[in-house]
Amino acid sequence: MASLEDVEDATRLEGGGALEQRFAALSRLLVAHHALWAHRPFVQLPAPWEDDYPEVSRWARSLDERAVEAYEAAADAVREPPGPDFAALPGAPPPPSRLRELASSARALCEVLPLPQRSAGVEADDEQRRHLSWKIPGRKLEQILAFGRVALCGLGAAPRAYVDWCAGKGHLGRTLSLLSGLPAVCIETQATLCERGAALTERVHRLQGRALSARCRFVTASVFEPNAHEELGPDVTALALHACGDLGIELLVRAVERGVPALALAPCCYHRVPGGSYRPLSRAGAASGLELAQPGLRLPAAEEVTARAGMRAMRRREMVWRLAFDQLRREASGDDRYRSLPPLPPRWFRLPLAAFCARAATLEGGTALPARWDAEALEREATQRVVTARALGLVRAVFRRPLELWLVLDRALWVAERGYRVRVGAFCARDLTPRNLALLAEKN
Repeated sequence: MASLEDVEDATRLEGGGALEQRFAALSRLLVAHHALWAHRPFVQLPAPWEDDYPEVSRWARSLDERAVEAYEAAADAVREPPGPDFAALPGAPPPPSRLRELASSARALCEVLPLPQRSAGVEADDEQRRHLSWKIPGRKLEQILAFGRVALCGLGAAPRAYVDWCAGKGHLGRTLSLLSGLPAVCIETQATLCERGAALTERVHRLQGRALSARCRFVTASVFEPNAHEELGPDVTALALHACGDLGIELLVRAVERGVPALALAPCCYHRVPGGSYRPLSRAGAASGLELAQPGLRLPAAEEVTARAGMRAMRRREMVWRLAFDQLRREASGDDRYRSLPPLPPRWFRLPLAAFCARAATLEGGTALPARWDAEALEREATQRVVTARALGLVRAVFRRPLELWLVLDRALWVAERGYRVRVGAFCARDLTPRNLALLAEKN
C-alpha cells in the first residue's frame, strides 16, 4: 500500500524529481485499488469489489441513511488534506480497519502546499474590489483574486501581456490587468460573452478614474483555432482558471509549442475529453498502466463541499426518481441492463414520482411502463437502493483527491519534460472551490 515512505517530500511539489516521486506513489495506490473507484456507481449493484473486500461491503451495507449522510459530510469537510477519515460514529457500526488505513494512506499522499500569493502591490483595494465584483458572485471573485495573486507572485517572468484562456467574460484577465497595470488578451469562443466582458471592462475604465485601470482585448475564437494560438508567444504569460478537460490541455500544448515563458493552469471537469477516456500525457503516466474512463474521470467532481442543503436534497431526490424509473423500465421490458436518462430540467424532479415516470417514458421514442404499479412502494424501494449505493460510494470518496492530484501531476510532468520548472499546489482554500489545485510553470 502506498504511504508517505514512498514520497521523499510530503508536501513540496516542485521540480521534476518531487513531481515524479509523488506521481509514482499515487499511481501505485490507484492501480492497486482500481476496482474500488473505477466502476459506475448506482449502475453496478452489487459493486464489483464487494467479493474482494467482504468486511468493507458488510459495513457499508449495514449503514442507515443517517450514518451515510454523516460519512458523506465528513468526506466533503473542508480540511487539508481532503478526504474521508472514517472516524467511528455514535450508534453506527465501526468502519473496518482496512478501510481506515487505506483512507489514511490516500490522504497522506495528497498533502500539498499553498502556492505563493502575497506580495506588495498585488492586493485589490476596496475601490478595486467594488469595481471588480460587479456581476461576479462573491465566492467566484475570491477564486479569481486568489488565482491572480498566484500568477503575479509565483511567476517571475515579466510579460508584455497576460492571456486569459477560456476567458468567459474576462473576469480573470480584467483583474490581472487592473492589479498589474499590464494589458490582458481574453480568448473566448462565445461572442456574447466577449461583448459582455468588453462592457464590464469599459465600466471599470469609466468608474476607476485613475491612471491604473483594466486594459483588455477580447478575441472571439475557439482555443483550438489558429487565431487563438497566435495570441501566445515568448512575451506573454498564459493563464487558465478552471479550463475544462482538453481545453486546459490545449493551453499547455500550444503554450509550449509557441515558447510561452510562464503559465498557470487550474484544471477542472477532467471528464471532458475526446472519446470519453483519458490518455496520459507524461511518460510516467503512459507507463503507469492506469486506465481512466468516464466513471473514474468524473470522480474528482463528485463532492458537495460548497453545495447548499437544498441543492443536496434535490440531488438525492433526482437519484431516487431516476432509479425508480429505471426499475419500472426493467420490469416492463425484461431487459435488466441499466439505461440512463439524458440530462433533464430540474423542474421534472419536483414532480410526484408517478408524473415524473410518465413524462420520462415519453423520451427517446417512448418507453413502455407496467400497466399497474405502486408509486409509494417503488419510491421506498428506490430510496433504499440509493442509500445502499451511496454507502458503497463512500469507498470511492477515498480516491477523489488522489485521482485529481494524479491528473494534475500528469499535466505538470508533461510540461516539465519540455524544459519547464513546474510547481503544483493549492491556489486557494477548498471552501472557495474544491478544484483548488494549480500548476505553475516557467521555462528554465
